[in-house]
Amino acid sequence: MAGRFIKLYDKILQWEWYSDINTFRLFIHLLLKANYKDASFEGHMIRRGQLVTSLPKLAAGTALSERQVRVSLEHLKMTGEVTSKAYPKYRVITIVRYDDYQSNDRQNDRQMTGETSAKRQADDSLDVSKYRNIEQIEEDRNIDPPTVERSAKRFTPPTQEEIESFCREQGLSVDAGRFVDYYNANGWMIGRSHMKDWKATVRNWARRDQERPRPQQQAPVQQPNKVVAQQYEQRSYATEDEDAFQRMLMMGGF
Repeated sequence: MAGRFIKLYDKILQWEWYSDINTFRLFIHLLLKANYKDASFEGHMIRRGQLVTSLPKLAAGTALSERQVRVSLEHLKMTGEVTSKAYPKYRVITIVRYDDYQSNDRQNDRQMTGETSAKRQADDSLDVSKYRNIEQIEEDRNIDPPTVERSAKRFTPPTQEEIESFCREQGLSVDAGRFVDYYNANGWMIGRSHMKDWKATVRNWARRDQERPRPQQQAPVQQPNKVVAQQYEQRSYATEDEDAFQRMLMMGGF
């Protein structure tokens, strides 16, 4: 069966999302669907390593739910594998290092793809601020998008006081002590990755708490009616009846 193919290097076995089936499946799907050369779509230039798609279309193509696609796409964005721009009717996903994954052996092709990659990165830096609000509204109502600029500074775990202050500013209901204890216990890891943005994690934590179904309050169990035995005052047969009994004996009543 003739058709396109992609290169897949064995170093992907050491990739941090390799064991995450949904994220790995989505990434391979994006590699297969991405443009291998520049093309125009509705007046927009879709460059090599980019594709026009939508969450429902990705869900249908990968046999994942839209929720699973959102989470997997967030993983890929968090580690810098892809970027995503949302338009009113579709989104454009860019595989950041597409030319590294699908490099050509010919020198001319390498030069062309290098220029294309540099131009795409320049386009991304110009357009992120333009489409950031659209992306927040249209896509990730359930998951906070990562910060646009990835900080080169080493992650420093927040203190409980910092989390409590942030929650007050954002109006979030989060048990800061439980949050700190949980992530201290697992080394401030999210899945297999180190946490990069604790504020986004706090917002997700608060959102999950709100979405978690609350236990229904059970109606009080009615206790069976207790039969209370009525107490009757026993008649005293002491002195009065003994006298009557003696009189009957004397009169020959027996």
